[in-house]
Amino acid sequence: LQRVQDEPDINQAPDYFSYNDFYVAWCLFWELDEDEDSQLSAADLLRYNNYALSPQAVQRVLALCLDRPPAPAASPAAADDADDGATGHDADGGPVAAQAAPRGRTMGYEDFVRFLIAEEDKVTPS
Repeated sequence: LQRVQDEPDINQAPDYFSYNDFYVAWCLFWELDEDEDSQLSAADLLRYNNYALSPQAVQRVLALCLDRPPAPAASPAAADDADDGATGHDADGGPVAAQAAPRGRTMGYEDFVRFLIAEEDKVTPS
């Protein structure tokens, strides 16, 4: 923290989550959250980084969001509709249907920030 106190512009301290980092993460989260419920579904997360994640990767990421229980579906028909149309792309650029994450599993902003940090931080051993 001493380094941050001595830094005139906290946004230049790469080891800390700055306001600029927060703002970029929030804007990205908001762009992905099409239904504006402050939760990212599998279909939302598939669009991350121009469909860079496979449906299997999205399933795994959502399965690791363990701090919140899955949200109950409003109705069986609504739950089925939420999974429809979630596609990624295969190596040839063709559409690939997403496997559904555990029913109702979503990712909130806090989990999304953790995901972004894990995705972007290439210097910390995993």
